[in-house]
Amino acid sequence: MIKNKLKITACLTAVLIAANAIGFSMHLEKADAEPTVNELEQQKAENDQKIAELKEQIEQAKKDYEALVSDENKKMEYQEKLSEKILVQNQNISCVVEEMNQIDADIQDTISNIEVIETNIKTQNVLIESNMEQYKQRLRASYMSGDDTLSSVLAGSTSFFDILSKLEIVSKVAEHDHNLIDKLQKQLLELKKLNEELLAKQQELSENLEEATEKKNELDAKLDELNADYEETQNELNALNSEKIEVQENIEESNEIIELKQKEQEKIDADIAAIREKIRQESIAESKRVSESIAQSIAESQRAEEEAKKNTTKAPAAPAVTEAPSDPAPPSTQPPSNNDTVPSTPSVETTEPAAPPADNSSLMYWPVPGFTRLSSDFWDGRNHGAIDIQGHAGPNGYISISGAKVYACDSGYVAASVSTCTHQWCRCGGGYGNYVALSHSDGVYDTYYAHLQAVFVSTGQYVKKGQLIGLAGTTGQSSGPHLHFEVRKNGVKTNPMDYEYQNKY
Repeated sequence: MIKNKLKITACLTAVLIAANAIGFSMHLEKADAEPTVNELEQQKAENDQKIAELKEQIEQAKKDYEALVSDENKKMEYQEKLSEKILVQNQNISCVVEEMNQIDADIQDTISNIEVIETNIKTQNVLIESNMEQYKQRLRASYMSGDDTLSSVLAGSTSFFDILSKLEIVSKVAEHDHNLIDKLQKQLLELKKLNEELLAKQQELSENLEEATEKKNELDAKLDELNADYEETQNELNALNSEKIEVQENIEESNEIIELKQKEQEKIDADIAAIREKIRQESIAESKRVSESIAQSIAESQRAEEEAKKNTTKAPAAPAVTEAPSDPAPPSTQPPSNNDTVPSTPSVETTEPAAPPADNSSLMYWPVPGFTRLSSDFWDGRNHGAIDIQGHAGPNGYISISGAKVYACDSGYVAASVSTCTHQWCRCGGGYGNYVALSHSDGVYDTYYAHLQAVFVSTGQYVKKGQLIGLAGTTGQSSGPHLHFEVRKNGVKTNPMDYEYQNKY
């Protein structure tokens, strides 16, 4: 255990207690309504996730839109073919209707012709009956007179010429009657035949009209199917168009939300930068104030030490401790422990394994990769409030931590840094010697790296997780090479071993 060699005066102790209480002003008090950097970073991460989700949704929506367009094109091609079929079907129906109209006209003409022939037949029958009746009357009159035709002609004739003339007249009348009746009968037969032909034609035309009507009905049914299919396709096109509009609106809405989120991200970045700048400026101011207080306390301590030298009774040497400037514990009078000093071995290795790169996990970065042996823990009975990390035994001898690279355990601002100490067992930096104090996130957590051999960062500088900040050494109030490592939360020291580290090995 590293022991103190110098006693801490009451004045210095009071100053450091005050410094510890305020945490070097790295724990800024904020109004309840003002968000912290952690909250802003969380909000930014949520916005990034939301933007990523929206972009994925937009990509999927674009694919859906392309699928809708493809489906729409297929439907339009199908509808175009339906239109062609409907046009052909209407033309076919027009042809059939025209044919039906012609058949119907032919039927009407045939019916008219049949009516005329039927009228002629009736007339012809009347004429035949009339002539037959006259012929019958002449025969009846001749019969009732008891004379034959020749006797009647001879009796009433005055001369032979007259006889011949009358005979010729009688013969001609008889011949005329026969010819007339025969002609009328022939005409009647022709009319009946024509009537039968017209009736057959009417029957044929009626059958043709019935076939044409049936064909038209089939065409009408097919046309109805085509029209129904066309209407269904149009409804599907209308639905696809509505879906396209909805998808397009969703894409536009998502793009608007992304734009708003990106503007919000810019505002968050500006707020984070403003908070960090505020922390940095206040940390610089507070570091300056604390440095002045420490310088004043050191001067007072030196004066008290000079007064103590005048005393004939020399006080025992203070033990080697590595307390933070705010440690209120009084100095110990025990000599340094052999465990806290570097063993005097002939072979001392100073090499160290290469530090792995820091990742984005929530784990802290172990400050000295490859060195995990503790010479003092958090609960060492002297209000240590930190851990002391030192060298360890190696295959070829003792591996010293002196000169080992020290890395920032998390990103943050350098709240304080001291790099002017070149000696051991001194009060430089309030006993820390060369040291670095980092303020992380919004100032809730602070880490301290003390007794450094060299410091590579300056106050107010922003450092990243895993960034090299110095080399381990034995400056300040130290009895041997080691790293004094503290973790403070809201100004209160917490056990560094309660946290998890990503590269502790």
